[in-house]
Amino acid sequence: MPILLPMLLLAIALPCAGCEPPQKKAPPPRTVSHKTKTPVAVSAVFAEGRATVTLRFEQAASDVSIGFRGLDGLSVQNQPDLPKQSFKRGETLKLEVALTPGPGMSHLALDLEGTFAGQRRLDVRTFAVGEPTPAQQKAKADQTFRTEDGRRLKLLPAKTP
Repeated sequence: MPILLPMLLLAIALPCAGCEPPQKKAPPPRTVSHKTKTPVAVSAVFAEGRATVTLRFEQAASDVSIGFRGLDGLSVQNQPDLPKQSFKRGETLKLEVALTPGPGMSHLALDLEGTFAGQRRLDVRTFAVGEPTPAQQKAKADQTFRTEDGRRLKLLPAKTP
């Protein structure tokens, strides 16, 4: 009997000797979310020589600064003079911006920065004005390529210092 017990323990331990210990489950992947967008609904209505931009704050905000700039030939005639302000949830702000559209399709850009729920956030919204010229349509088509495996790539211009 004294030999039977060590043999039994050896028989149990031998099959597990070459085994690795069970691996722990990997923790679920953490999704990293950088909230660069601001919780503000923005719309723009264009008329002859001006745009009416409406901002509706979906969350309370403080130290909000708002700026406008033109892209692709659009020029902003009057920049509304807005000091940093605070807004309550649901509050709406309407701004009139005088502008001169560029040739073909150009864009009005709205730069929005503020503190929302204790986090500093920055957002840029753009609105297209006008119809693209044939040259703009061709340039846009010339900048899109497909790889051999079917992926679509778009060539973007480089910034020059």
